[in-house]
Parts: sequence; C-alpha cells; structure tokens
Amino acid sequence: MSSTHDDQSALFVGTFFSVLFYGIFVHQSFAYFRSRPQDGTYAWFSVLLTLFLETLHVALAFHTCFTFFVNDVSDPGLWKHGLWSLKCLYVIGACVMIVTQTYILRRLSLMGNDTTIVALVALVLFVAKFGLVIALTIRIFTSTSPHPLVDEFTIVVSTQAVAVAVDALVSGTIVVVLHRGRTAQRQMSAGAPDHDDQEWVDRSVLYGLNSGVLIGILDTLTLVLAVAFRDTPWWSAANQITVKLYAITLLSVLHVRKPIDTLVAGVVAVVGELPQGALDGIVGECEPGHGSSVGGRASVGGASGVMQVGVRDDDAYYFDPSHP
Repeated sequence: MSSTHDDQSALFVGTFFSVLFYGIFVHQSFAYFRSRPQDGTYAWFSVLLTLFLETLHVALAFHTCFTFFVNDVSDPGLWKHGLWSLKCLYVIGACVMIVTQTYILRRLSLMGNDTTIVALVALVLFVAKFGLVIALTIRIFTSTSPHPLVDEFTIVVSTQAVAVAVDALVSGTIVVVLHRGRTAQRQMSAGAPDHDDQEWVDRSVLYGLNSGVLIGILDTLTLVLAVAFRDTPWWSAANQITVKLYAITLLSVLHVRKPIDTLVAGVVAVVGELPQGALDGIVGECEPGHGSSVGGRASVGGASGVMQVGVRDDDAYYFDPSHP
C-alpha cells in the first residue's frame, strides 16, 4: 500500500524536473513571439493557450508542494483529504495535451491523404485519453481514500496504455515521412559532403522532439511505473515531465518551419499556390502540380526529376519533410 512518503516523494521529484522543462518552454515561447510576429492566428493562439495552461500546471504543483511541505508540514492528516490543486493537476495536463497535439495532428494531416487518416484515428485516441483523465479527476475528487491515485489503478493504466498507443501511431507515421524525405534528399544531393558530428547531434535531438519519440518514451516509462509499482504514485512524477514535453514539442515544431519566401533560393519546383512573385529567379521550366505540398516536377538544365521540398503550413511557412 502507498505511504505518505511515496506520495510526497513523487510530487516533489515530478515538480522539480517539470519546472526545469517549464523554463525551457518559456524561453522557447519568448523566442517564438520575437521571431514569428507574422505567424498565423491559429499558431499564436495555440502557443498562448499552451503557455497559460503550462503556467497554471506549474502553479498548481507549487501550491501543492508549498502547502504540504511548508505550511502544513506538521499536519500529515492533510494527505487523507487531499488538496484541490493536486486533484486538478492531471486534468490541466490533459488540456495541454489536447491543445499541443491538435496542432501536431494538423501538421500530420497536411503530409498526404494517408497521413490524414492516421491523424483522424490519433485524434479519436487523444479524445479517449482525455475522457479517461476526466474520469480519473472525478474519482479523485469524490474519493475518501488518502491514496486515490493508487486506488484508481485501472483508470491510470488504461489512460497510459492509450497514450502509448497513440504515441506509437503518431510518432511512427512522422518517422516514416521524415525517413522518406531524407532518402529523397540524399538521392537528389548525391556526392554532397557529410554533415559534421555536431549537426548530427542537433538533428537527432530535433528528430526525437518533433517526431514525438521523446513523448512516447516518457509515456511508456509512466506506464511501466504504474504497473511495476502499482502501490505507489511514482508514475505521476513522469507524467508531470511529459506534460512539459508536449509544450516543448509544439514550440520545436513551430521553430523549424521555413519561410516560403526562402524557396526562391534553391527550390526546383513548387506545387500549390504561392505568393505573387515567389517563383521569380528560379532557373528552368517548372510544371506546377496540385495539392498542398511544396515540391514537384521540373526540368532544369536538361535534366528532369521530382523533388518534394516541403508541406505548406500557412501563408508564410512550410515544413520540410526531409528535416525533423
């Protein structure tokens, strides 16, 4: 059976590490608002709402820690009744998941018809996870047990199992798309010099973030902790960190987008509608295609080929499918 020591330890460790990641997210947000003032309303709204929810999430964790460890350290009976801020912590984290992953799924749906289907399935799974978190929150508020997070083992494990499944689906699809893009880029730029070690390290970190692999690893760890240590709430510590990774992933994805007006620097061809004059300066005959992808078929210097350069995100930016 869980002890008060386990409950306090999980809360303290989770809050400590999640605050570090919250600092990274705040720095990312500051850099985003400075560098992307012309970004679309949807992207700005997503970042602002995520910033508000993450700040609220940290504030609730701080309030819980301060109450239990400072104000009422001499009253262990508080754990028997719980604290409203602790009880609200998980539903706020689920709200962060919905806001950030909705944008990620939108990005995924723009990569093709097959990825659109994957995005719809993933959306259903995310909604299912959100519903389970709502059910868990209701159980916590109505429970008279001093350890409700341990008593609701079935809901906790079900929630994390759904999370791992949707992480595998989304991350697997994005990894496949990135791999295809990288393969096509290597074929188009055969003989180019290799990247240095530091660039490969940077690219690997971006790959883990933007594909959602790191979120999948944390969700899997949370599930393992929930099953292996079912009599303790240690899974909640990993869950707090995962909530911060959701936000960091969103900002990382937004930062790696490229302005469409940079396509004139070396794009072979363009598919889709671009701003007036965006194709000025491109050498060769371009044969525009159809769709939302930036890329296409062209004839340059007597050689023809196909090169997909990116996926349009809005009027100003596009994603490079060969880059995480």
